[in-house]
Amino acid sequence: MSDYTIGIDPGVTGAMAMIYDGRVVRVDDIPTYEHKVGKRIQNVLNAALLARTITSWCKGRNVMIWVEQTQIRGGSGRTPGVTSVFSAGRTFGIIEGVIATLGCPVQYIHPNVWKTSHRLQKKTKDDSIARAIELYPHAIEDLARKKDHGRAEAILIAHYGAVAALLAPV
Repeated sequence: MSDYTIGIDPGVTGAMAMIYDGRVVRVDDIPTYEHKVGKRIQNVLNAALLARTITSWCKGRNVMIWVEQTQIRGGSGRTPGVTSVFSAGRTFGIIEGVIATLGCPVQYIHPNVWKTSHRLQKKTKDDSIARAIELYPHAIEDLARKKDHGRAEAILIAHYGAVAALLAPV
């Protein structure tokens, strides 16, 4: 059983959170940089900074990382575009590759599983923030912005992993 649990909400608007002893001890947005593609500028995952961050979080600690298993689906009757599907897959693959290269133990969790455990099926991103604050009121400053839903979901994924570790048979 691990002492520290890291939750990762993948994606360029995602985040990472680390829980220890019932407290959120670290939370960061997924590191990105701006990349020009034609006339557009898009955010791209910064793999080097991600690797440095995960290394610093894991160094000298007994850690288990839980990553949301990416799923690509359209919403409101629309199909996601090729570019967004490629971008999401690329980001997930980089996260998976960084973790594997660092040799960190990892579990992948389907979003329906952790969301069901928090009663967040068919709920809004604001509901994820409210649930994370309910569980970890001391993390309210890390969840102050509307765009901090990725941080909230990373906290909730880590919480799911920490509880799952406690309930796992020895």
